Amino acid sequence: MANIEIGRPSKFCEEFLEHYLGAGLGRMQKRDIDVLVMHLLISDGRYKFPKDTFKAARELSLTETKVRNLYQEVQLRYQQLPEEEAKASLVELINKKAFEIKGERIVFIVRDPMLGQWFQEWVADVDGFTDSSFNPNLVTVHKKVLVDVLDKIAVSEIPNLNKDFEQFNKADGRKSKLRLFVDELIKSSGKEAGKLTTKALAKILARILGVTF
Repeated sequence: MANIEIGRPSKFCEEFLEHYLGAGLGRMQKRDIDVLVMHLLISDGRYKFPKDTFKAARELSLTETKVRNLYQEVQLRYQQLPEEEAKASLVELINKKAFEIKGERIVFIVRDPMLGQWFQEWVADVDGFTDSSFNPNLVTVHKKVLVDVLDKIAVSEIPNLNKDFEQFNKADGRKSKLRLFVDELIKSSGKEAGKLTTKALAKILARILGVTF
């Protein structure tokens, strides 16, 4: 294991003892302690997930899968990903082109477990289906389902949007505009010149979802 330096050792120890003794001396199970230590390492700034998954696996002598599972438990126990932040993370996936097109389906590369859970919840709410059976970091969704998801999580007011979207929230135009958005996303993704278009679409998506970008 690598020599891991703690940036704020006093705070680290104080918080560890607070949680460890708070449950009663010796009552925390090994898994609980592992999750707590990972939480404290994240809070201390040692790791920023999901980008430091490989670094943490190397330094902690764990598999990448175990690191991701620990991180997910940390989020569930000590952190939460509000829906607005999940929406912002979805916009960032678009901006970074963290997706691939497979026919009528879009495969998103989702390395944040909590974002993956939000994705599953959004899709379930519109009676859709996602496939992540081969790789938990890949979420595959049909473009029609993505349109329904965006329709569900979009804000009701979209100020200063591109003139092509001025009638976005009209009863007869919202879904059709979202279909155009997804179709353009799919069309642009396979082209090198489409990177600029994708970034522009990410900005539009941010406004549709009401998040800062």
